[in-house]
Amino acid sequence: MSLKHVAIQPVGHLTTAKEISLSKNIPFDVTSRVLQIMAREKILESIQGVQGGYKLSRSPAAISLFELGEMIEGPLGLVRCLSATNNECEFIGTCNVHSPLSVLNKKMLEFCKTISVAEMIGVAPPQKSIHSMREGTL
Repeated sequence: MSLKHVAIQPVGHLTTAKEISLSKNIPFDVTSRVLQIMAREKILESIQGVQGGYKLSRSPAAISLFELGEMIEGPLGLVRCLSATNNECEFIGTCNVHSPLSVLNKKMLEFCKTISVAEMIGVAPPQKSIHSMREGTL
């Protein structure tokens, strides 16, 4: 929500964490933390000072849903045992859903890499249709 709010602003407009927090009814500390992460990762530019705020430094079309998700949440996975950094589980030897979930997880992450943030926030037309997904042409 924060990235969408920044992305739809007029060119040159700086957006503050307070502005986003109030307009979207999101806690200020959460909003501020997410904006700081996006600035550190060079998606947003942080302008300091009394008239400061945030503005885009990268096009939303150049940012994948996967990149944004990992940036904010850390390694992504359907379940904890499938994330890139945590493959330890006491039931791994006897788990009957690990293998199917692993396949699903891999396909989901591949798909997230094909979706741009611009598509998600509605500032660009989608590049893939639901028909191409069903036909396996991703």
